Amino acid sequence: MWDTWPKTAGPKVTSPSEFAMSIAIRWTTLSTRFSLLSLCFLGLALKIICFPADGLSTLPEDEFIVYQRARSESANLLNARDPRARPTSRNLTRKQQITNELLFINRPTPIENGEQLLNYWKNPLFLQQSRVERIETVKNYSPRELDSVRRELEQRLRSASYQLLIAFDSNVGIKPKYDKKLKKIQTQISKALSAIFHPKPPSRLNRVISLGSGEKSLQENNALLVLDILHGFEKSSSFLQDKEAFASNKVNVKALSLIYLMNDLFVELLAGLDKEGLIGDELTREILNNQNGGRWIFNWLIGRHPPTRHIPDTYFIFDLKSSMEESPSIRLIHGLLEYLDPATWRNIERLYLDCQIATFASLPDISNLGKEFRILTAPGAFRDLDEHTIQMLYQEFLKKVIHGIFPQSTQPLTSIDMQANLLVRAKTLNDMLRFIVQHHVEPSSLSQHYMAQIRQMAEFPKIEALEKVVMLYSESLRLTYLKLARKLLQLPDRKSDAFKTHGWAVIQKNFLADIWQRERFSIFQIGTSSEVPDARGKSVMLANIPMSNDLNLNINSLGLGTHLPEVIDILVQKIQTIHQELQKTPGHTNSELQRLASLLEI
Repeated sequence: MWDTWPKTAGPKVTSPSEFAMSIAIRWTTLSTRFSLLSLCFLGLALKIICFPADGLSTLPEDEFIVYQRARSESANLLNARDPRARPTSRNLTRKQQITNELLFINRPTPIENGEQLLNYWKNPLFLQQSRVERIETVKNYSPRELDSVRRELEQRLRSASYQLLIAFDSNVGIKPKYDKKLKKIQTQISKALSAIFHPKPPSRLNRVISLGSGEKSLQENNALLVLDILHGFEKSSSFLQDKEAFASNKVNVKALSLIYLMNDLFVELLAGLDKEGLIGDELTREILNNQNGGRWIFNWLIGRHPPTRHIPDTYFIFDLKSSMEESPSIRLIHGLLEYLDPATWRNIERLYLDCQIATFASLPDISNLGKEFRILTAPGAFRDLDEHTIQMLYQEFLKKVIHGIFPQSTQPLTSIDMQANLLVRAKTLNDMLRFIVQHHVEPSSLSQHYMAQIRQMAEFPKIEALEKVVMLYSESLRLTYLKLARKLLQLPDRKSDAFKTHGWAVIQKNFLADIWQRERFSIFQIGTSSEVPDARGKSVMLANIPMSNDLNLNINSLGLGTHLPEVIDILVQKIQTIHQELQKTPGHTNSELQRLASLLEI
């Protein structure tokens, strides 16, 4: 269904316990009536265990493989229940499922008006206004409507809940005393879920939700239940990662899969309650940001989109934040993404990069530079150093990364695998470079001086050229993806083999793609922190119409002459191939579909 992770592993470390997260949820008995804002600040300190605190690449090789397998196996269940499609899709035929997904790729947002589209991206208040309008609609639930909303939410989560309960009942190899604790937690979680979907007494909560106490009572009641579920997940996760809890003295795939299943259910529950206005914004924001740093979202994301050596998969993501905000494949959690603050987004990007480092650690330079990257980007690093010293450390690291991206070739690339490894390695190292520049150099009070230092590096022209071709290759993949989806939707016979074969391949491949065309920025062109702190939020939406002429790359514009570095040369060839193929006169339908699919390597 989707690419499994390559069988590579992260660098070895001496003490895995160094990276285990500490657990501390202070669970208090609260009355039904309380302020959600107070909940965030009165000492209910949610510190959630969400796997290794400093990332997957810190694990020894054998442990990383166990985590990798656990996420892979639990993700098969996540993807099988089809959260990417609308809830009704479970009752649809394959033809209808394909059509649903293709329509969403073709138009991933219900906003039709062009001016609204511009507002959506240019005005940060637009999202807030949209949220207010949505919440206004749920304030008028009648008792019958509220009951219907609960039943629908329960139905959407039924598969996730069932898979989790099956995992709870399975033998994960823990000692009897821990197994007893696990059973109690299972009961606690089941009761809380039941209370959300079937409150007792129903007469107290199944009533019209108004601007006053009715709405607050419902949201606060659900908040307590959500925290009860969260508390159960936290308690079980603490010992399911503790070797001492296992008879074999080893953490195993089944136990870690159970943790990932808990993570996925919680994310989907939170997304559902938020969508229906059944939980307060303050609690959702607190869970996702202040006490969790986006780890629930990250763990869910790598279940849907783990790093792979599939080149289009890797290069579709020019900017992770934009891809997550726009990709149809993760629209289930788009509402939750609106709550994330800049620090949380930064942490999700760092965690995803760390996952890339762990996955591709066998490639040259990835492991060593990845270890240094973790140290340099760790929260609170270098508190005792002055800013000049810190920036000099970043400069030295960037020089190593650039040297790693453009190594002196010792042997020709004689196979497709060697070429793929070069491209994946270069993209991972370039992502490290972009992260350091964007989050550590540009925001600095000394950014003007040190950005100038970067631009004066001997190999800076190569980095600028790579930035350009990566952007252009990502855009070429986007255009091809859209064209293939539209071509399939234009088929007169959706019962045909061509529609089923290529359509199913498209939704199974399930790219993490920022699907809307908009102006993209190089990190070296967006100025200092005083000018533009995050240009990604200021991108301009363009018409969502494939314009293949935009892919007509003039090699001379790269400023490197005719002898290009290998990685840039390969990407240029891929861009030119896509440009030429998109310019061709469409041929026979089936061959045209095959041609477009081959450009995406699906």
